[in-house]
Amino acid sequence: MIFFDRRMLIEVLYDKIQDKSRVLTDQRVQSIRNGASDVTVTTTTGRKFTGNIVVGADGIHSTVRQEMWKEAQKIDPSWIDPSEASGMYTATNAYILADPPRKALPATYSCIFGISEGVKGIEKGTLHSVFNEHFSYLVPSGPGDRTYWFLVFNMGKTLYGDDIPRFSEAEEKAVAKEHWNDRITPTLQFSDLYKSKIASVLTTLPEYVYKKWYFQRMITIGDASHKVHLSLA
Repeated sequence: MIFFDRRMLIEVLYDKIQDKSRVLTDQRVQSIRNGASDVTVTTTTGRKFTGNIVVGADGIHSTVRQEMWKEAQKIDPSWIDPSEASGMYTATNAYILADPPRKALPATYSCIFGISEGVKGIEKGTLHSVFNEHFSYLVPSGPGDRTYWFLVFNMGKTLYGDDIPRFSEAEEKAVAKEHWNDRITPTLQFSDLYKSKIASVLTTLPEYVYKKWYFQRMITIGDASHKVHLSLA
């Protein structure tokens, strides 16, 4: 098992693309409309792109998935399970409400993920797993002088859909302080990792596989269709 930065993977992939003019990093999807023989994407800058198929690899908060649901709602409302589409406005501005209440896209765990440099006590090529009651750590070594670390903890209850929070930097620091003296190894505490971090983020860990991944000429892949985590807590 090898750990390295996401940006390192993106750089490797980008370097292998022969026509880099086709990679547009300044565009965001605003709407998608299926046609009889093609599909058109309109971006937030007003540009339009027409092709044979749209593949949404845009994460757990997928815009492509939302647009796919809107298109399905106009043509075949039964295509999307109401428990999954709860909280979504349709093209006619009708609000889809789950009955019974939404049980799709649950999150029971959260995680602080960080990258540190210059950590003493983590040997190259090692991975430390530390299991506690309701919280655990995964601490692998990385390339160069880097150490990656994951503090996974149980939130105490399961939240769903729009109730799943997005955390602030202050909330991350508060959680970190609660675990400041946790032992990673006999000579290394969590505070040693946190104080030497160059990047970190606190995020929830939703776990769900959507029932429908496509509609007509639109399809979702990756986290947009199946959000799965290895829960350690």
